[in-house]
Amino acid sequence: MKSMKYILSLALLLLLNIAAQAQCSMCKISAENSIVEGKTSIALGLNTGILYLAAFPYLLAGIFIFMWYRRYKRRKLYEEVGLE
Repeated sequence: MKSMKYILSLALLLLLNIAAQAQCSMCKISAENSIVEGKTSIALGLNTGILYLAAFPYLLAGIFIFMWYRRYKRRKLYEEVGLE
């Protein structure tokens, strides 16, 4: 029963993801038009925003991996000393 909820949730999530894909073409057109008009600051702002949004998940993953590694090393040290 529990796995059926996960499967249904995943299927619903995949079906609702279709509407979110329409934004990229709008950003591309906006950036292209601003470059043609000589306003490069808009395109640079979009690129900076995209890089910021792309970097955040990697930063979070790095923090979690670092915390896990530190905890793993600390637990291993405690086992060697005999505190646990």
